[in-house]
Amino acid sequence: MRILDFLDGFFSESVPSQGAATANALPTFVDDAAYVTAKGSAAAAGDLYFNTTSNVQRNYDGTAWVNTVLNSLVSAQAANYTVLDTDNIRTVLVTSGGTDKTITLPSPATNVNRVITVSKVDTGAGDAIVAGTGPELNYTMSMQNESVTFQTDGTNWIVLSKHVPSVAVRYSSSASQSIPNVTYEVFNFDTKEYDTANNGTDLVTPGVSWIFTAPKDGYYSVTSNVNFSSGTNVFDGAFSLFLYKNAGSLFLISESRSETASASFSTLYGSATALLQKGDEIDLRIFQGMGVARTASNSGSFVWVTINLL
Repeated sequence: MRILDFLDGFFSESVPSQGAATANALPTFVDDAAYVTAKGSAAAAGDLYFNTTSNVQRNYDGTAWVNTVLNSLVSAQAANYTVLDTDNIRTVLVTSGGTDKTITLPSPATNVNRVITVSKVDTGAGDAIVAGTGPELNYTMSMQNESVTFQTDGTNWIVLSKHVPSVAVRYSSSASQSIPNVTYEVFNFDTKEYDTANNGTDLVTPGVSWIFTAPKDGYYSVTSNVNFSSGTNVFDGAFSLFLYKNAGSLFLISESRSETASASFSTLYGSATALLQKGDEIDLRIFQGMGVARTASNSGSFVWVTINLL
């Protein structure tokens, strides 16, 4: 007589026919208790069955019964949605449209080791927000193709990885912009060298009211260089470069002061890091006190700005 100990915890004293296979090798029960009753002993690590009540595969991990995802389903959602213990969803593709949409993750306790990815897939102004139990929830995605992957340890949903599309712009100047004396003048970097273009729209609006609009919350690095053509400087006269946020002065990026009253070139170069919220606008303004208007260089090699999401 042969006694076979299967991985599902059940024993068989029958000799299997060579080449024969059962139509459904996974035992089915209405719940965990029914499985244990049929087994005739306590659940042990590795026990596995199909729960016909919830239509999920269940396995005992040595401590508790947990669901096993049978299929990595992709779910497209255009409204608020709560992921269920039993829906087997692995990926949620969110179309937010013009208003925020919230995807709520299920209880970590009943989804041990489950992995779920949520991605915002449209160009709409609304955010895709992931809610649930965990230190990094509520997680907000504002850009098309932004995504985040979570896994639960049974207590919290933990972020495994994030994808944030690149936010990077560089603009230069092809015009010799005149900066009036003792005036905070918005500088127009009028030539686009690159702009990662959030949702198909440039992040910079050039012109006399030049602005960069932040596509999402985060820290942004701003670096700029502006050269001025030769002109007569007054003693201790200053050229100053300021970063403005939402029309209010934020940082002095660079300042150059003349040590003598003489004709010379002047250069402003510097960088700063700004914390911006989605929709915040920043611009660069120049102040000079040389007594007369001064003209910036018209070379893109010497007059430029770069902005990057860190």
